[in-house]
Amino acid sequence: MVCVHGVEAQTTIKLLLTSNIQGKSSPDVPNQEEHDPLLVLAQNIVAEKEATDVYLDLGNAFYPGVISKFSSGSIMMDFLDGFDCKATLVSSKDLHIGLQNLDFLRGSRNVKLLSANISRASNSVFTPYVIADVRGTKIAFIGISSKQLKFDIAEKDLYDTVLKDEKEVLGPVLKEIGSAGIDHIVLLSGMKLEETVLLLESYKQIDMAVCGGDYTGMLYESKASRIDLVDGRSILMIDDSFDYYILELALNDRVFPQAMQPRKARYKPTQHPTYLEFADRLSLWKSKYLAEQNQKIASTDGQDYLLNDLRLTQLLRARFNSEVAFVNNNTIRGYPIENDIRQSDVLNMVNLDFTVFTFDLTGAQLAMVNQNQSGLISAGISQKDKLFIQGYPIDGQRKYRVAATQPAFEKIRQILGTDISYRNSWITVTDLLTADLKNEKLTLRDDYAYLDRRFRTLIDVYLSNFVATGSVQRRNTSDTPVDQPIENYDKWGLEDRIDLTFYNQFHRFVLTPYILYVRQNDDYIQNLLRGTFLYDYNLSENIRPYNKFQVDTVVEEVDGRRPILIRETMGISTYKNFFSGKLGLGLEKMLQDPADDAVYGIELIMGVTYPFLKHFTYSFNIDNFVSMQGGDSDRWGLRTEIDNAISVRVNSYLSLSLKHKYFYLHEDEFNAEYRSSQFFTTVDLNTYWKLW
Repeated sequence: MVCVHGVEAQTTIKLLLTSNIQGKSSPDVPNQEEHDPLLVLAQNIVAEKEATDVYLDLGNAFYPGVISKFSSGSIMMDFLDGFDCKATLVSSKDLHIGLQNLDFLRGSRNVKLLSANISRASNSVFTPYVIADVRGTKIAFIGISSKQLKFDIAEKDLYDTVLKDEKEVLGPVLKEIGSAGIDHIVLLSGMKLEETVLLLESYKQIDMAVCGGDYTGMLYESKASRIDLVDGRSILMIDDSFDYYILELALNDRVFPQAMQPRKARYKPTQHPTYLEFADRLSLWKSKYLAEQNQKIASTDGQDYLLNDLRLTQLLRARFNSEVAFVNNNTIRGYPIENDIRQSDVLNMVNLDFTVFTFDLTGAQLAMVNQNQSGLISAGISQKDKLFIQGYPIDGQRKYRVAATQPAFEKIRQILGTDISYRNSWITVTDLLTADLKNEKLTLRDDYAYLDRRFRTLIDVYLSNFVATGSVQRRNTSDTPVDQPIENYDKWGLEDRIDLTFYNQFHRFVLTPYILYVRQNDDYIQNLLRGTFLYDYNLSENIRPYNKFQVDTVVEEVDGRRPILIRETMGISTYKNFFSGKLGLGLEKMLQDPADDAVYGIELIMGVTYPFLKHFTYSFNIDNFVSMQGGDSDRWGLRTEIDNAISVRVNSYLSLSLKHKYFYLHEDEFNAEYRSSQFFTTVDLNTYWKLW
């Protein structure tokens, strides 16, 4: 700097700025100088270079252009390095090339990959800042990447790669710059405007900020290009609707933007050696791409298809045998497929090429994700008055298998606010689509209902250890029913049940062994061994025809006898919110000890399960069988079982319950009846397994 008449002289510099190039390049070689957007941009940079001092890129240079993807970012590194870009800010789309690839590419190039807040094992992965010496004035450009960055799971788990807090890293960087004799500091930011403003407020030594890459100037549903703070410092925003900018800065004691001119790239023929060399290199990559990617991988047999995110989610369900699948919106762009399918089609359509994760979520977690799934595309969940999976209402406690791409998984984890155990398939979206289109072509199906017809298996185990008190009343010396207590008691006992369920969208088979056994010292008080087989057809949301077969016997023989009672019924079951019920016709028959004729009657079963106060559940169940006895229709019988319980959940497996069981048997033929009332205080262990 020189001073004239006591006034500090002003230096003017010009910056050439690009942002969101995204590797956009046409794969076609003929007439590429006029029609390839990357070459046209290169022509304009060559034309502007002589009149500008520093060329900077604000990020998202590498992805999703097909040639850049195909070359793993190499062609864009050639572009930036060849046209003397000082630095490029590492942004979210750049990471789709792979952090390891970017780290490798920068090794032999002059252009710097800029980011102060991407860290691996506490060290910066990329260059935090670069210094440009413009006619004796030293300007430091610091790069801060946006919070939109998504690291590959291997980078995070194996290499401890993280995005550090911007304030945590800026302090040491500014301290280092302060000792290097720097005249001015400019922040290159990919963060939102409000975050960038906070940084400038916190660090007054930053003279100016330029935002681009992941942030394109959106402010209150409109776009802005410049914001001035109270102290005169400016924040400039690069709009991605333009190809490049010429920014003129006045430098004295501070940095003052004089003009920011947005430019559209126009065809400008040039014979500049750098341009010609790059054009030749680009042509080589295109030739290699066309040779490899234009190979036919499948045929649609003359039919037209539109591949999109929803078809991808269905492919995830099919490939990973999951009940539900999620992907981010625009993981693949809507892409028309006509006749032959080529590898280049797959490369063109995939925007977010991440690996697929599988993991388990409870029904309650899925409901929360479904309610807050903005930006996610899902398959496998249907919504009527409630949420359904595979034709059945979501059970809040039961686990469901989910498949999702990594960005969708991280979005789900953010919604739930908790860590989720996952399994990484290490299969990317591109690999998945390529394999499918070569073989099964599931993504080209018109009907995915077959996925809901897959059978799945549930194993539910209920174990209760209880203290039981019971009272018995008799009239006319009625015989004690086979499964009921003989006398009043205070005992320890077990009540165990296992439900083995095999089901799909329409059919459900449930096999239930059940034991109720009460014993004191060497004497048993009650011993019931029951087996139930239930089939129901999922006709509609609330109605299911059913067929039930039940066998009751004893654990230990009674006076050398083992009575066996069977019941078979058919009817209609209904389900609505907390209520379930069955109404059917059937028979009961004693098979042995003693054998007796069958009696026919009506079965009425009702149940209510009502959760309240978060951890409490009230349940009520009544099982009635009204029978007509013998040939005389005036003689009838009634068998009734009523269960009431209040449970408090300790955790997902353990609960404490207060239960009451009531049993009533009336036999009109003998004018006999039996009543039993029992109270239980139980410790319950409930486990739920699903076999996919």
